Amino acid sequence: MGFRYVVRQAKPADCGDILRLIKELAEYEGENPDQVVKNTEQDMQNDSFGDQAFFHCLVAVATDDDIPPGDCGEAGRGTVVAYAMYFYAYSAWVGRLMYLEDLYIKPTHRGLRNDSFGDHAFFHCLVGEAVDEEEPTVKGTTVAYAMYFCAYSTWIGRLLYLEDLFIQPSHRGKGLGKAMVCKVAQIGAEKGCKGMQWIVQESNASARQFYDRLNAVDMTENDGWRVIGSRGENFTNLANSLQNPVSKNNNITFL
Repeated sequence: MGFRYVVRQAKPADCGDILRLIKELAEYEGENPDQVVKNTEQDMQNDSFGDQAFFHCLVAVATDDDIPPGDCGEAGRGTVVAYAMYFYAYSAWVGRLMYLEDLYIKPTHRGLRNDSFGDHAFFHCLVGEAVDEEEPTVKGTTVAYAMYFCAYSTWIGRLLYLEDLFIQPSHRGKGLGKAMVCKVAQIGAEKGCKGMQWIVQESNASARQFYDRLNAVDMTENDGWRVIGSRGENFTNLANSLQNPVSKNNNITFL
């Protein structure tokens, strides 16, 4: 039997199907989904369709070729067989980015490919100011910053991502770095986040020692994840690939 695929933005009613696929992916990656997937259908409905969207999601609905595209996309017919969960991020060096948290397609429907890009990004930033003790009313000098944004994990739910933490060398060793990390964590906890993540250069021994003192976990070592990315010309090519299809396959419709 042939299939027609409709790719559309997820709706609240899709969260049960998305969670089912999230657990399939966890099992495919060798994990026990009942142990590692803490997220719930209600969490996802709140986190994507509430007052503030912590993530966005595309779903692919597969239907029989005999069902018109409009029916399978809007009337809810067909089966959700794939999802791409993403959120908007921010890089201090590059600017606006998108983070693709998960892409999963049921094995019987693989070969489906989609790329998307957005026009909204947000980030937050704490700054540390040094103020002369003899002139406390005079505006200080910015000597540190911590840039962060809201992220999302299909397994855990709401997260905070620490994009950058920088303290001027002359102001290090005074507790400012720890204070800023703790403040970012406090902000995340108040937003309902269940954790915080960041990356550290392998060669930055002092930063790694600093985070070790905060009892941070090396997720690369513990969980075996690799950071994969697409930027610059390669990202542009991905974003433009739907405008210049490389094949004549026309069984995928975007709504």
